[in-house]
Amino acid sequence: MARAFDRPTAGNLSTPAQIVRFFDKFLTALEANLGALSAADAALAAALAAAHTADWSGVNDDDGHRPDNDATLGAAWATNLTGRPTELTDGRVSAGLTSAGDLNRDITTTRANSSNLLRKTSGGLFTGDLTATFGANLATNVTNAKTSNLTDDANLGSTGVLIDPFPSVTIYADGTGTVKSAQLPKSVSLTASNGTADVTTSGTWSRTVTTGVTCTIGAATGIVSITALSASAVEVPISFTYSGVTRTGTLKIIRQDDAPTNTGGAGATGGTTGTTTTLGDTTGTAYDTTNAVSNTLTVIAGSGGRVDLSAPITYDRSTAISGSTGALGKWQWRVPAGVWADAPGGETTYTIAASSSSGSGEISAADAVTGLTNGSTYEFRFLWRRSNVSGTASNIYRVTGTLTAVGS
Repeated sequence: MARAFDRPTAGNLSTPAQIVRFFDKFLTALEANLGALSAADAALAAALAAAHTADWSGVNDDDGHRPDNDATLGAAWATNLTGRPTELTDGRVSAGLTSAGDLNRDITTTRANSSNLLRKTSGGLFTGDLTATFGANLATNVTNAKTSNLTDDANLGSTGVLIDPFPSVTIYADGTGTVKSAQLPKSVSLTASNGTADVTTSGTWSRTVTTGVTCTIGAATGIVSITALSASAVEVPISFTYSGVTRTGTLKIIRQDDAPTNTGGAGATGGTTGTTTTLGDTTGTAYDTTNAVSNTLTVIAGSGGRVDLSAPITYDRSTAISGSTGALGKWQWRVPAGVWADAPGGETTYTIAASSSSGSGEISAADAVTGLTNGSTYEFRFLWRRSNVSGTASNIYRVTGTLTAVGS
């Protein structure tokens, strides 16, 4: 136990004996106090060691505030913890996330529209910016619209002008390549469009001069007028300019020739056979023996003294203007250099009229001349004329059909 030590004063240290006694007491007190200090140090060390190894149950609760074991184990998040962020406790987290951590909430339409969000709706269709110009008019509803990056790299300016597909053009000629009467001049109307608008007469048409055909084109109409054709097939370059934009195309013209006339083929009974596909276009409602007539067929009568005649013809109208036209025809015969006479069957009437709406017409004229002399030569020809059925009158021309005279 520590001992008290009286502090020295000037009065009690005045003699040697007093000084000796002072140091004797000092040393005695120092020895006693050093022992107490050593004991306190040992106790402190023991307390520190116990603090490092003590169990929670051994902690003394001197003021009643020591937490209980598992104080928050199983506690309700919503009621037993203070200072919690509201967004963590009001259900937003559980409502917005799935158990896998994915978003579990739809974006409202109002929010999606106001944010210009590209999104997918039911049916696989995208809405939003992706279809912002869907159905818009290029000329009026799309700001700063450019058409210079089309697939054909053509700069159309502000237009989508296109030349409409050209019609096919066929000019009919006889077996020698000579164009038939009423086939020329022939007009062909070309058209152009800008979207759904017809701009045929709003631009300028032109054509390139081409060998084998003579034609012109109306600069303001697009109507091609063909006046001569010597080539069997020809392609005419055409151009159309509208609002500074030029489009080009090719007009193809075909000359369809009749098969060459065949006269004098041997018949089965000693007679001969003649054929031709040459038949001039009609010139009116009356017979025209100069123009609307076939090539002359020269045939030798056989032992039967007869010649059978047939003319199965498909024909069409020379003009495309609305209307319907029929055909009437007859065979004639003579001895060479003699006078032409009608064959016994007389005039044949068409079976189908040619129409601007329904297409080609048909006529089939069959006849026979009998009482001829075996081995003698005779000449035959077919004539026809038009019959105005309805609408605008139009002459007609042969499309298909071979005229035949067979001696027997």
